[in-house]
Amino acid sequence: MKNEFNHASAAMRKSLFVVIALVVVAMFGCKEKPYIQGPGESNPQIPDTIPAAVGPMPTPDPEGADVPAGCLDVYQALSICKKLKAGETTEDKLYVKGWIYELDSKYHENGMNNFGNATFYIAPTNDGSANQFSIEAYQVNGRNGQRFTSLEQVKVGDFVVIYGQFTNYNNKVYETVGRGAAYVYYSNNPNF
Repeated sequence: MKNEFNHASAAMRKSLFVVIALVVVAMFGCKEKPYIQGPGESNPQIPDTIPAAVGPMPTPDPEGADVPAGCLDVYQALSICKKLKAGETTEDKLYVKGWIYELDSKYHENGMNNFGNATFYIAPTNDGSANQFSIEAYQVNGRNGQRFTSLEQVKVGDFVVIYGQFTNYNNKVYETVGRGAAYVYYSNNPNF
């Protein structure tokens, strides 16, 4: 009887070992490769290697929009920014496109009037269906890094392409580096 018990106990230990081994392999052996290989010309950030949208499909770019090759949509930019620790900044400057859905009530008008920079939020869609997936364009300048001269140059509903570095601000928001370090590369606003 004792011999049968030891034999059964040994079989259970082997089974338990096999189950634990399978769990370990499943947890650690199947890690997904990183989406972005890193900065540098020989190792570019390739939008096609970044995960697809996590919310509603992005609204198509307006006809005639000047969208540079390698430009990321908001979903793709967020997938990069979410890898940053609080206070970290992307090593590379990125082109990010999206639709302005809100002007920052605290910083936008004051920044435009006193410093020539704008602060607003962009989303991947123009219909409000994906506003929870947003990036803040914080204290961005206008075309070629020049200061904005009028509040009419930035409006809710504009399609924009922003260029600059992005940061994780205190684990609260993903935004451009401020003080005009980033700028609006393109806007479909007729006053831009």
